[in-house]
Amino acid sequence: MNPIDLFLVQLNTYLGEFIHMGSSGSSQLAVSLGWF
Repeated sequence: MNPIDLFLVQLNTYLGEFIHMGSSGSSQLAVSLGWF
């Protein structure tokens, strides 16, 4: 699997978790992604 595919899979997983958790999990999600 090339890096772009791997990134897309991870992004999909994070988006799925975000939707599942709802807005209350958004800050945790951002931390997981390393945005902050």
